[in-house]
Amino acid sequence: MLEIFAKSDKNRNRELPSFANINLMGKCNLKCFFCIGNELKQISEKVGKSISGISQIGEHFSKWKNFLPFLNQTKEMGIKKLYLTGMNTDPAIYKFLPELIDFLKNKGFKVGIRTNGYYRPEGIDKVLASLNGGISYSIHSFNSQINKKIIGTENMPDWTKIIPASGEHVRIATRYNRDDVLNTIKELSKYPNVNYIQLRAICADTNKEIYALDAKAFNDLKKEISKKFSQVETFKGYPVYNIYGKRVSFWDPLQVTVNSHNYFTDGTVSNSYFVTEGYSKEKLLK
Repeated sequence: MLEIFAKSDKNRNRELPSFANINLMGKCNLKCFFCIGNELKQISEKVGKSISGISQIGEHFSKWKNFLPFLNQTKEMGIKKLYLTGMNTDPAIYKFLPELIDFLKNKGFKVGIRTNGYYRPEGIDKVLASLNGGISYSIHSFNSQINKKIIGTENMPDWTKIIPASGEHVRIATRYNRDDVLNTIKELSKYPNVNYIQLRAICADTNKEIYALDAKAFNDLKKEISKKFSQVETFKGYPVYNIYGKRVSFWDPLQVTVNSHNYFTDGTVSNSYFVTEGYSKEKLLK
């Protein structure tokens, strides 16, 4: 299996890690067709170490293996920014999220979250407002039918209420879609607190043929945008454009120069920005 990663076209000339991720593991509330968790599940089953039954969604973080050593190592690396994210789930679902945020802040970290925004229990706005490192939402379309093709449901949160209530620094990550990405950006431009929009490439180490059309669409969109809009800067090796008054960047995880330190809630730790590869090498392929 290691040869799969060796053959992947990746930029391995990376910066030192500038942030760290806490990757929650468990069942998700959406079924995004591009989820890296799908690929990781396939790899784990091929080597006889299925991750399907692994979940820390309901487990207190004090019981997570290697968690405190990871935090100490992160501090020793000079990293101050921590993101709560999900490897195959959404971090907002985590049962002890409020307590975890407070714990990490008391440790001196700037804590942000990357969430799909679909888990909206009572009190969640207050919990997210307690973050001191910003909120990133995954919004792929405001068109319900296109949304269904991408994430498995045509239902959508009430973004008109959620985004304005999410603080001053909101980041949007979108797996560009081939149909209405500019409409999505135009809709997001209505919100003053949306500071940055990231058009992310869909990538994989295995089954690349499944995403062939998406890879072509990503490259075609880069060409189209470069002709229609002004580039204002470069960020981590990729151009940033001014589109409808918002900073919009293309982002290919395999090619950007950024790097991160990663913790998975089953106790696995990786210094690789490539989440699937890092987890596989540290846990599945040993």
